[in-house]
Parts: sequence; structure tokens; C-alpha cells
Amino acid sequence: MLSSATELAYEANRPYQVRHQLSFEKGDWRQDADHAPLLPFVAGDAPKKGARRLPEPLSLATFVVTHVDDDEEHRARPAVNVSGVLVLARKSAAPEFAPGMSTVSPEFNLSAGSTRLKIIFVGVYTESADSNGDGDGERVLCMVGSAVLPKRSTGGVDPWDWAKNSDRSSFRSPVTADNNILLVLRYPKKLTLTTRAVAGTMRSTSGASDASYFDTVQLVSGLISYSMYHYQPQELAAGAGHALPSSGADDGVSSRARDVYNGSYPCLVLNRNAYGQVSTVLPGWQCNSTAATGGSCHGIGPFEMDKAADADAFAGVGIIMQDFQCLEQYDMAGPTGTAMVSVVFRALSPWEDWSTARSRSGLSGKTLSAEGVWKTSTGQACMVACRGIAGKKACNFRVCLFFPTTMSITGLDTMLGEITGVDAAAGGVAYPPLLSFRQHMSPPRLWGYYPDDGIPLVSYKYNYAKVNQAGELRRRSELPSHFRKIVAKSLSMRDGGDGRPTKEPGTEGRILLNVSAELTIFKDRWPQKSVMSLEGVYNPDDGRMHLIGCQDVRLPWQNSSTSRDLGLEQGMDCSIEVKVEYPPTTMHLFVMSTAKVQIASTRTAVDALHFKAVKLRAMPSYPQQRPSGFYRGVVNGVLCIVLLSATIAAVLSQLRYIKTHTDVAPYISLVMLSVQALGYGIPLVTGVEAILARVTLRSSGDVAKATSSG
Repeated sequence: MLSSATELAYEANRPYQVRHQLSFEKGDWRQDADHAPLLPFVAGDAPKKGARRLPEPLSLATFVVTHVDDDEEHRARPAVNVSGVLVLARKSAAPEFAPGMSTVSPEFNLSAGSTRLKIIFVGVYTESADSNGDGDGERVLCMVGSAVLPKRSTGGVDPWDWAKNSDRSSFRSPVTADNNILLVLRYPKKLTLTTRAVAGTMRSTSGASDASYFDTVQLVSGLISYSMYHYQPQELAAGAGHALPSSGADDGVSSRARDVYNGSYPCLVLNRNAYGQVSTVLPGWQCNSTAATGGSCHGIGPFEMDKAADADAFAGVGIIMQDFQCLEQYDMAGPTGTAMVSVVFRALSPWEDWSTARSRSGLSGKTLSAEGVWKTSTGQACMVACRGIAGKKACNFRVCLFFPTTMSITGLDTMLGEITGVDAAAGGVAYPPLLSFRQHMSPPRLWGYYPDDGIPLVSYKYNYAKVNQAGELRRRSELPSHFRKIVAKSLSMRDGGDGRPTKEPGTEGRILLNVSAELTIFKDRWPQKSVMSLEGVYNPDDGRMHLIGCQDVRLPWQNSSTSRDLGLEQGMDCSIEVKVEYPPTTMHLFVMSTAKVQIASTRTAVDALHFKAVKLRAMPSYPQQRPSGFYRGVVNGVLCIVLLSATIAAVLSQLRYIKTHTDVAPYISLVMLSVQALGYGIPLVTGVEAILARVTLRSSGDVAKATSSG
């Protein structure tokens, strides 16, 4: 290796670059052979609370460069001494492990749902030219390590049968010290579409009969952290950057592709949708199956999953975007209306723990590395995509993203995407699409209520389609008596509501507010899951909301004919009526009253989508602040009630006393007069601030009028 290494000229910042650019977190590792496995795994006795089973264990690798030798003589040399720590783990839903770890000694830890092996390495860092002579080359770490390896049982079928007792308090894992470990990691010098993977091998130099021997370990990770991406538009396949034609797209996608964002901040909009958001796969994806899998799907669209399963098992597949990078293009006149985009799409299978899987960095058949262009003229970001780490020969896909600006009850998605196959020989794209996906954004973030996001970049519009149907529901549910209006007057709202006010015929000019909402459920406060989109009317007079709900009931493999048979609207069941009754805002300050929610299906009992009525109660959170002097007014009111009650009690006692003692009537009249004077006088004294407030308001109004007139 040193014989093929190039001379490393002195660079003052090389130690910093090597430490940060060559470290990676949550890459993938595997052993091809199954003769001498490296790590055991104990799933545990019970799944997580509320889950049917534990997620499948993930094989994760984290490598951290801990030290880089600095040359004090400032001379060129073929290699640099380095040290590092490699952590190999198998975990299902155990707590996260971070790069910041102790480097003092090797460790082995085994617990239910998690196995972790920490290996200490020392070695050299070198660079070599590319064998093809293109000048890019690669960076190499060659290191030897020390570890404490678990011992495999001999003479039994299961080499890890002792691990079944790991839950005992006195249990100690049988381990053996080993210093015969060789690790080689290869990094590309440039991060590009086809050269973005870190590939490595770890093998044992011990004899195959030794207890510390293990089969060769393969490591793969994406080169992500602290690495600058190099765009190569000349390498893109023909037609990969072309906009998505509506004639070749799925109906659900193309119908919303006509009104999309095409503003001046594409990178900010793309980044806001890419950061930490999980996209949902739309129905109609292509099931990749072979005769060997017996008709089961071994992949979904362009993604190759880690195991074959039937269509039901893939119903909950999600897609997340990682390592997003965007570079807007400028010329002498300013922005050109285009931006270069790079991103990694990762498929999340239903049987893995998403909280961990969404932060993985390994590249495999479950990932698509994409690069392309965002154009203002089309409002789309279209990219060529390469699967796994197979290089240019795997770049047979195209991904197009766009961002609708018009929302509706059946379309609350802020981003839609489509993945198609690219026919490089013909220079075109193969239809129908392999997979379509959408990304939903919660209403608070959708309308810019999170201050950390800054000013909303996209001006969203909403089309109400269920208002008339909700109005019919309100009329059917309205009480004939006007008693509710009298009791609930405190629910009147100030002008400036979010909904669009409408006057309903036959309601004597009553103003109803059009509202759009979302019903979410959550466990342990996170993550939240949207279960229903709502739209309807709200009556400020009685605090009642009548809504029509739409619930996504599509299965990923369902087609349009299935939706028509079920009477769905764009794949959603909108035969749902929802009633919400809010408590008065004034009484809520004293009595912890609840909001009542009733959800019912209008389908017949024999319908497959019918469900029984559901009643919920929730604690409302009224956003308005208490008025100034609120508690003083409460105290004054209580004092008035006490004084008036005392006056009434005094009068009644006097009348009863006079019946038996007529001679004291003149004196009682004077006492009663004094009590009445006190009862009426104190409120006058305590209410002086009302007179002062009126004078202040009048003065402020005069000043404002004078200012405006000037």
C-alpha cells in the first residue's frame, strides 16, 4: 500500500480535515460468510409498549478518527500516523450511540435489544492516484486494532447460546482479548454522484481455528459530514433534467403539478422540505418480484429491500431525504433561476426502527443518490439517480420533485415526487413511474407558525370543497331552541379569523367561518401521525364546529379501479362527519371544561369502510391572553356579591326581629340605611378606575384622530 502512495505535501490543516472528513456515523456492516459470526444479538422477551413486535436489528458502524500526527518539520511524506475508534453495533430500538466516545480501552456490551463492540485502532493515512489516471484517486486508512471479542460456543448448533442468560444480574459475557485485527478504509477524494461511498474491510489475521477468528466484515458508509459536493452536470444521463410531463405522470401527481412554487428561493424551500421529513409512498408502486421469491416483493419501485415480503408488509414504507446540498446559479445580472441539487433518498422499511434508520449513512439498494437541476420555469427539481454503490451502471433512474401551492382537503402535501426509469440507450424515460411519493407538513409549519423557520417562503392557498356539505350537517344538528345562543355568547370571535366568513341563507345574517383542520394522534407526545383531514364551518355564536373528514384508506398496491369501487376521492374516504363543541372561554377560566368531539361514518354498516361512532374529549387551549386587571375585576365582583348578600341577609333578619320587637323599629331603620349606603357606596369607590379608563380611552382617541388628521 505504501509503495503506491503519493507524497503528501505539508498542510497545516490536514489533521483537522482528516479527523472530520474521514469520520462517519451509522454506516452499514455485514459478514458474507456465516462460519464465524462476530457479534451475538438478544432481542429481549417483550416488544416495546404498544408495538406488536420488536423492530429488526440494524447492523450499524461508527468510525471516529481520534488523533492525527502533526509534522513539526513541515516536510512531505508518504503516510501520516493516525488513530481511531470503530464501534460495531446490532440494535433494534436501544438508545442511540454517539461519535463522542471513550478511546481508552476496547469494550464489549450486551443487553436486550443492543450489542456493541468498540475496537481501538492505530495506523497510517495515505493517498493514492486513481488507477484510471483521471487524477482523482482515493484516500486510504490502514490500521491494526485491539478488541475484546465475545467467545463462540463450541459443539453446539447456536454459537451464542450463552447470550440467553444475559439478563441475569450476575452474568458476565465470556470474552477474549485479540490484537490481530486489520482494518482498511477507502475514501474518494471527491464527493460526486458516483463516488460518495466509504468502503472498507475488517478481517482477522488469526488462524481459522482460533477462538478470536471471525469472518471478514464489509463496511459501507456515505461520505457526508464536512464534505463538499462536486457537481458534474456533464455526467447526467440524457433526459434526466427534463421537467415532468403531465401526460406521463400519475393522475394524482400531474393534477397538482400545474400550480407549483417557482419563486426565487429554491434552495431554502428544498431544504425546509428535506430536513428530517418522512415522505409517504403513493399507491401504484411497482412490486419487484422474481420466481425465486415466490411472487413476494423483494423491492418497492427502484429500491431493493433487505428481505422479500408480500405487498401487505410494504404498506408502511417511508422515504427520507438525506445529505441535501443545493447551489443556486448566478450571473452578472443576478440569479439565473436555476439551482444545482444533490440529495440521497433512503427507503425506510416497516420492520426497522425509524428513529435510528432515518439517521443511517450506509449506501445500499435501499438508497438512491441523486443530482440534478431545479428550474424556475418549470418549478421542478429533476435529478438523475443511482442506486447503491454500483457506480454509473446503476444510474438508471430519474427523480422529479415539485411543491404545490394550492391545498385542499384531499391534497395537503407540500412536496410531491416521482421516480421513473431512464432508458439511457434511447435517451428517454420509461413510463409508468416506478414509484410516487408525497410529503405532508403539519399545519403549524405549513402556515409559518414556527418562528425558527422564519417567514414562510411559499404563499399557500386553500380551496374549500366541503363547506356546503358541512353546512347541511350543521342544519341537521342545530337545536330548535335558542337557549344555546343565550348561554354561549362568550364564544363570539374578534374580526380577523383565519377562515373565510360566509353568510348562510336563512340564518338572519349569521356569519360562519370556513375552517380547515387536521386530526392527529400521538403516543408519548412524539411522533405525531395525521389520521384525518377536516373541512367545514364554525359558528362563533355557539362554539360549534361541523366538519367533513377525509381519511386516507389506500393501500400502496391499490389502483384507480379499487378507489372507484370504494367510492374514494383521490384515494380518501370522505364519508365522515365530525362535530366539535368548544366550552365557553369565560367559564373555562374557573372550570376545567373539555371540548367534545364526535366522529361518525355515513357509510352503511355492511360497507367495508364503515366504523362505529367515536366520541372524544380534549382540553382546549385558548390562545388569547387574560385582559389587563382581570383578577382585580374578579375580586371586585366577589366583594360586590358578598356585600349585597350581606345586605339581603341583614334585611331579612331585621324583618323577622321586628315581628317580635316593635319598639326597636326606628333604630333598625337607621342600621338598614347605613348597611345599604355601605353596600352601594363601596362599589362606587372601587369602580373609579372605570371612569379613569374611559377618560384615558377618550384622550387616546383624540390624540390618534389629531395625528391622522395632521
